[in-house]
Amino acid sequence: MISLAPNLELFRHHFADLPVVPGILLLTEPHRNNAAGDLQTDFLDLRNVRFKEFVRSGDMFEVAAAQGSKRRVTVGDRICCEYEQLEASGSNAFAPTAGGSEDFEERSVPTLRGSDYWFLPEKIGVSRDLGSAEVSIDTSSIANECSFLKEVPSWKTLLLVESMGNLSLALNSLSFPDIDYDRFVFAQMKRIRIPHPASSVNPGSRFLISTSLTRKGSMIVWNASAHDIESRDPSPVCHVEAGVSYLRGTP
Repeated sequence: MISLAPNLELFRHHFADLPVVPGILLLTEPHRNNAAGDLQTDFLDLRNVRFKEFVRSGDMFEVAAAQGSKRRVTVGDRICCEYEQLEASGSNAFAPTAGGSEDFEERSVPTLRGSDYWFLPEKIGVSRDLGSAEVSIDTSSIANECSFLKEVPSWKTLLLVESMGNLSLALNSLSFPDIDYDRFVFAQMKRIRIPHPASSVNPGSRFLISTSLTRKGSMIVWNASAHDIESRDPSPVCHVEAGVSYLRGTP
């Protein structure tokens, strides 16, 4: 059983009105000590991830095998998240490599969520058709400013995935500026690849975050990657395929 202490400062930011465990931690923390019974590999490769219910601060949650490769994250008898776990390795055949920025122009975007949980600079690179965006971030500098991130061991993965999602919101806001973006949540992902929390993968601090939208509006569908700028490996450290974010209801 796993629980994050309810007094963590993280819960003051995610979310201020509804302290819940970030979805990405539901995927990483059960694997930290091989609690999910998987082989120790460099990366977790998960498919058909669906977040069904919030896990609130202080809740005890666990992951268990369902049918075949399916896994369920539960709190008591509540199913809060489901996914399929693929056999992963250090290779990454399905994810794209980093692109150039020659077709991108700088655009200013406001902070659309709480300022301490936004993680993006004021300006991002945006394609002319407003379908893609990219930005460089320094995770060490962000963690120094937002020290609550380091309350959890998988803080860098958390920061990268949240930045990928936030960049998707920023891109969407250029076409739909009047939405309450502070109410957006991750709903599902067709596929996500992230460092295994028990592996020796140790990326640097400077990353290129890139995203593209296949659907815009109050529900967005996005693909995103985080590439280690200082690494010779062209494959991304984190990658989300067909992520879905939408406006959460009033708690």
